[in-house]
Amino acid sequence: MATSPLVFATRASLARRFSVGGTQMNWRMVFPSTVRGRLTPNDDEPDVVRVPDPSLAGAGIATVAAARDVVGTGPDADKALTAFVRWAQAGSAPDYRSMLAAVDDHTFWRRPVVIVPEQSVWQHNLRPSDDPVVALHPREGTINLDYPYVVTAGDPAVAEASSAFAEWLRGPEAQEIVRKAGFRSGDGRSGPISPGPHIPAAAPLTRESVTPEDIDEALRAWSRLAPATNILVLTDTSKHMAERLNGRTRLDVALDAAKIGLRLFPDSTHMGLWEFADGIGGIKGYRRLVGLGAINEPEEGQVVRRGRLDELTGTIKAHPRRDSSLYDAVLSGFRKVTSDYREEMNNSLLVITAGRDDGTGIKLPELLDRLQREWDPDRPVQIIVIAFGKGVDRDGLAKIVAATNGSLHEAQEPGEIIDVFLSALARRLCHPTCEPAVSE
Repeated sequence: MATSPLVFATRASLARRFSVGGTQMNWRMVFPSTVRGRLTPNDDEPDVVRVPDPSLAGAGIATVAAARDVVGTGPDADKALTAFVRWAQAGSAPDYRSMLAAVDDHTFWRRPVVIVPEQSVWQHNLRPSDDPVVALHPREGTINLDYPYVVTAGDPAVAEASSAFAEWLRGPEAQEIVRKAGFRSGDGRSGPISPGPHIPAAAPLTRESVTPEDIDEALRAWSRLAPATNILVLTDTSKHMAERLNGRTRLDVALDAAKIGLRLFPDSTHMGLWEFADGIGGIKGYRRLVGLGAINEPEEGQVVRRGRLDELTGTIKAHPRRDSSLYDAVLSGFRKVTSDYREEMNNSLLVITAGRDDGTGIKLPELLDRLQREWDPDRPVQIIVIAFGKGVDRDGLAKIVAATNGSLHEAQEPGEIIDVFLSALARRLCHPTCEPAVSE
């Protein structure tokens, strides 16, 4: 009975700024700037594009479908879609009204854009404003939301009356009412009546490639990628991480990238941080720096875990004379996540390492035996290993991750760790049938 296209909405003053800067609204803006090849947005593009919560709003799941359609399929596309979901979680809103109110709020985001149905912009602008909201169509085409009328009555008389009402809804009188309320006609050919200067008069280009099946697939992807993460990070601070990699220590390279990767985890995350090297923490060979728990809550004192983690990624140093206690730390970390397993979350042990154990503690065969015996398919904890530099014991690490259906990734440059994080998270799309992954 009515349609309304998804639009990118922002303040009129910002729309003029984007136009002067040559920035057109496009679906790639829903991805974090790291996917677009830079750490932060430039001044001529939005600093945030907020989307409706896909679990609550049709416009949200349509946005997921559009994002998937833009990036396509395959491993790189899965990583980009994963980045989008993580980014969207941090800024999604439960309804269109609150999203548009955020556009009017000058105290938080500097250049906000929200994705909402065009009709909600029309409704929002009924209130006078010195800087009204403008609806902008994405250059690659958009998705039209439709508002169907379905007869479900089993009683023949009620069904006949309901069908007669459906005919009236398709007629000129009802269609005029619909268009006066800011919607487009049921066939999408006629725009809102008196839309004002902030609603495009012309019908938008539509993305015909997005099918109902794509919407279903997008909903499945969101349901797999959106659940929160319970993750313990093990950071290797042994002598191997003190070695130089392109002029810097391996640890410095890893932690710079980890600082960026931390932004991909929303406030619903549970996270902890340990460091490991022989002799650290006494005979254990590892030391807790941040206990596993809610990232937006303090472990102690006033500083929340996210702030503490961000601080530590700039201050942890490698120990040039200490051997690696990799195997001991992996077993202890795996047991910690297993004991703190959370049913509603994805549970992982992330190991950032130079990829070698110096043999002062548990041996590889014993580690593998214990992992295989203690891993519970009904309460699975994945081990994800990111190995830096040359001299990595690739064969041994591959066996460790295989024991928990995890994944191994090798990296040389800081930017690669973001790719690794996303690769690891994207495995949720194939869970629980993923094959153990080894990549470089």
